[in-house]
Amino acid sequence: MLFQSYALFAGVLLSAAAYAALREWAPRAVRGREALLLVVNALVLLTLVKEHTLIVLAVLGLSVYGAGALLERKGSRWGLAAAVTLLVGLFAVRNYPFLHEALGPLKGPVLSVQKLGLSYILFRWIHFLVESHRGTIRARHWLTFLNYTFFFPTILAGPIDRYANFHYGVVHRPRPAERWSLLAGVWRVGLGAVKTLVLVPVVKPWAVDWESVPVEHPVAAMALGLVSYSAFILLDFSGYSDIAIGTARWMGIRTPENFDWPYASRNLAEFWRRWHMTFSKFLRAYVFKPVVAALNRWPALARQRMVVTALAYLITFVVCGLWHGDRLHFVVWGAWHGMGLVLNKLWRDRWRPLAWRGRWYDGASVVATWGFVTLGWGWFHYPLSAWAEWVQAWWR
Repeated sequence: MLFQSYALFAGVLLSAAAYAALREWAPRAVRGREALLLVVNALVLLTLVKEHTLIVLAVLGLSVYGAGALLERKGSRWGLAAAVTLLVGLFAVRNYPFLHEALGPLKGPVLSVQKLGLSYILFRWIHFLVESHRGTIRARHWLTFLNYTFFFPTILAGPIDRYANFHYGVVHRPRPAERWSLLAGVWRVGLGAVKTLVLVPVVKPWAVDWESVPVEHPVAAMALGLVSYSAFILLDFSGYSDIAIGTARWMGIRTPENFDWPYASRNLAEFWRRWHMTFSKFLRAYVFKPVVAALNRWPALARQRMVVTALAYLITFVVCGLWHGDRLHFVVWGAWHGMGLVLNKLWRDRWRPLAWRGRWYDGASVVATWGFVTLGWGWFHYPLSAWAEWVQAWWR
């Protein structure tokens, strides 16, 4: 729950209305609007985390902002590598229990920072540091950066916006056509509410536990459970994104789209261009491409394009799995998609018969891709111990 009371909800709506009014009637009062937006962000997030967490993240965020300014002036690759490594290290020791003992006397202070939204904040900060180093961030302000970090509609589950786009949304003068953004925002929030409040409860009972499916045979029960989970995670996740995008539109900020009918994809590469699109773009820009560049520096791999691509896919999606959680089944899920992308690449480039084209092939490809993704959700949702119990139930 983002809002814990009707009073808070009403307060946020009034604050958003005041922000929209300032944006419309005093377009030059940029810093005043940003100060109000920061108050609204803090007000909402304080219902979810303690003030200590916000203070620590704000101080760390301002440090990231300062590091970005230095990287823009100095252009040091080592400085960028050190800053990103430090951020990833802090994220890892906070999120992964097996690293907690290594903290020593810092264990208490580090673990006192609550985990809510940390992974998405990490993405924003890495993006800001890398783009500062590249010199692509043309305008910056510490107040805008704090709002970018704590923007409440997107902090829980994205979409992951670019700093330049967020900065433009905050500072630009509203155009007359943008007044229709309010209606567009209402539509998106309504659509998200229907998904999360009406449709999700329909599929959730079977989705959360295959043993709740009223079918005796374990294979049939697991199959129906995975189909339900496949529908559940799409409706729940895309519904939240709809609400986040719609709320941002009310405030004049065009947050990027996050889903584009992913289950209609004809192959796994297309699926990842349609599913959690902002996250996929981040993986491609800041994990996959740097890994490819690093592997190509090795003389033994420089001419082995398929080998390099395969290794880059596997590394990228193992990282993807680790980002989602500290359990082994998340790594298995990431490796499942990494291997799937390798096989998809080999099929499209080398193995597919030339005659296999047309509508029937596209239709079969959609079904096969959805089936692969749905099976993968089993690794994502269930720990390995649950799979062991399912195997035992199957062989009884």
